[in-house]
Amino acid sequence: MGFTVRNETLCGLDDLLVQADIAMYAAKEAGRGRWVEYSPLLGEISHRRLSIEHGLRNAIDNDEICLHWQPKVDLQTWQVTGAEALLRWRHPDLGEISPMEFIPIAEQCGIIDKLGVWALTEACRAGTHELAGLTIAVNVSASQLQFGDYLNGLKDVLRTSGMTPEKLELELTESVLIEDADKAVTILNAIRSTGVRLALDDFGTGYSSLSYLRRFPFDTLKIDRSFVTELLTKPDARAIVKMITDLANELGKRTVCEGVETLEQLQIVCAANCHEVQGFLISPPCPLESFPRTLDPDLNPRLSA
Repeated sequence: MGFTVRNETLCGLDDLLVQADIAMYAAKEAGRGRWVEYSPLLGEISHRRLSIEHGLRNAIDNDEICLHWQPKVDLQTWQVTGAEALLRWRHPDLGEISPMEFIPIAEQCGIIDKLGVWALTEACRAGTHELAGLTIAVNVSASQLQFGDYLNGLKDVLRTSGMTPEKLELELTESVLIEDADKAVTILNAIRSTGVRLALDDFGTGYSSLSYLRRFPFDTLKIDRSFVTELLTKPDARAIVKMITDLANELGKRTVCEGVETLEQLQIVCAANCHEVQGFLISPPCPLESFPRTLDPDLNPRLSA
């Protein structure tokens, strides 16, 4: 691993040291045996990351963080039966920042627990008021389970909010399982014993093993949007979606297809016997006051097929 620094403007020693640090950390992130040369673009990226990190520390207190909601639709009844809570952040200077950008930074700098507790608390509040009767889905970072005491925090939120545990579903990616499978299965079984449901997110895209489905207490498999996107162009994507739904049905688990954007995709997913869908065809993630509780009957795949 190495780094190089150019100083064409004869900047001061302090500036050189800052550039060296930026290049060094970039080299570390690139992996072993790598070197990175400092550039103005690298400096801009580092400055933006630092701004995001600093902003995150006070974002909740400053009311910059909110939840948007995306409905989940049952394909048998064509009813909205659930809602996924998704974090959104409007930085006062940088504007809207994608969760894809700020969540990894929150994990790296130890802010994810505070964000996670806030999101869970607000989601359960909505689940007992504006969204009462729906299953509320909340994403959980692997970092939240690996460090701290997530289970007791979850119990506290359930108790104070009055949320029915069976109406709460925690969505996790397989990164939770990879680091320490024995620890993960203990934690997930303890969470499941409260009555809260568990969903395996982005299923089919990583190193997912069939042993996960036997060992870990997941209630729902969320089929990754990458397969849905390719349903009309790649026969193997259609076969994979059908295979996952058939397997889930045999194991008594529910399936959700993410990223459904066209009526053609919806019809294929319905024909594959998937249980639920979510995606822009139904509704993009939206503020609570815009959340749709009724659906366009013309989109119902069982009527339009």
